[in-house]
Amino acid sequence: MVAVLGKRKRRVEITAERPQQAEEAESDNEAMRAAFKRAFEAKFQPLEEVKPASPLNAHVQILREAEGEEQSEFSGFSSEDEEEENVEVVEVATVSRHRTEGTIRSEQRKFMSSKPPISITKIPPTTKSKKPPSDSDDEGEAVNLKKDRELQQLLRESHLLDRTSSTSLNPTGKNRHKAIDLRIQGLGSKVSVFKQEKMPASHRKGIVAKAKNREDTRRKEAKENGIVLERPQIKKGRDAAKKRDRGVGGPAVGRFKGGTLSLSKGDIRDIVGSRGKGKGKRR
Repeated sequence: MVAVLGKRKRRVEITAERPQQAEEAESDNEAMRAAFKRAFEAKFQPLEEVKPASPLNAHVQILREAEGEEQSEFSGFSSEDEEEENVEVVEVATVSRHRTEGTIRSEQRKFMSSKPPISITKIPPTTKSKKPPSDSDDEGEAVNLKKDRELQQLLRESHLLDRTSSTSLNPTGKNRHKAIDLRIQGLGSKVSVFKQEKMPASHRKGIVAKAKNREDTRRKEAKENGIVLERPQIKKGRDAAKKRDRGVGGPAVGRFKGGTLSLSKGDIRDIVGSRGKGKGKRR
């Protein structure tokens, strides 16, 4: 108990000494400031005493300055204040959570199925507003279409035109028949009118030989003049045309259809080979 009381007395003595030291420091500072002030006034003019402003007067001055700024900034009532403010209405769509068991089961089946989901939402077709065509536009389009057809026909039949006749563009004689044949083929005919399936062999050989000579002379003249032509087409023989192109992984012999491999007599003969006849006598 005695030790505790001794500690308390020491604390009281220390706290009592602190305010005395603070007062002495303040008095020394004031004396130094007064000495500096006297020295300054002796050398220069005396300083004016500044009165501390009261907080009430400062508050009144701030209010007056604010009122003056509001009066200077005020420029009459605006038309926007007179208009009524538009009220923004927000609608919240509540979705009912009550669903029947049938709809839930159908959704589960769609989710568990292996088929890809089908989008129900369809994009509405965009319809562009078209202006009704006038009569003058229709007549102009018809004339232009007619001229285009005539130009295409002239380009197709330009090789049939006679070099001597420069007055008319219409072919005459044998060229007229060829031009008609070209027009028929342009309409959808697959076979030419001048193609003859049945004729004597001598006539056919003469036609083929003449066509070959004509092609050779054309290529010879083009080579002499430095013109590059297309490559000559090599016709395949009958055996190459009849040869069947088998798919990848298919059987090399016979036909594979319906899970069964069917072999003909010719295929079996090719596999087995020809058997030699025995020279011995039959018993």
